[in-house]
Amino acid sequence: MGKKVILVRHGKYNEDEEANLSNEGIGDMKRLALILFPYIVDKNVIFIASMANRGIQSAEVLQEIWEKNNVFLPFEKKYEVWSGTDSRRESSRLLEKEKKTVSVHDFNWLSSFIKEDKHEVIVVVTHLEFVEYFPSRLGFEGQEISKGRAMILDMENMTRSIV
Repeated sequence: MGKKVILVRHGKYNEDEEANLSNEGIGDMKRLALILFPYIVDKNVIFIASMANRGIQSAEVLQEIWEKNNVFLPFEKKYEVWSGTDSRRESSRLLEKEKKTVSVHDFNWLSSFIKEDKHEVIVVVTHLEFVEYFPSRLGFEGQEISKGRAMILDMENMTRSIV
């Protein structure tokens, strides 16, 4: 089996300053967790999430559902997979608080990571910009997808699917 990259667009969120997942967003992520389960069970998986609240909370919902099915995947929080475009204030505040100088919306970092990483499956909870534009860096056509959906990139067969 070749490597698969699963780009998850975070769930729907409230339009408040914290941008927490809405009840609908939580439900969408629970549904998506069950759809993605066959792609992660009994595989060597790395799980990465954006630092935005909606990214972390989406990853937590996926993690919770997978754990109920006896798959335990801790996730790493990464600034590099945060678009930062729709909430500059939130990203600036977090980066300043953490004393970070990394670039958000870092396609180069993710491209290098995917090429060098040895896991069978890479799950990335991220944002519209990554799902829409990043796949072209790997030779795939990007596509805008709804919040709470995922794009699965099969690196061996060079196919993609939307779930």
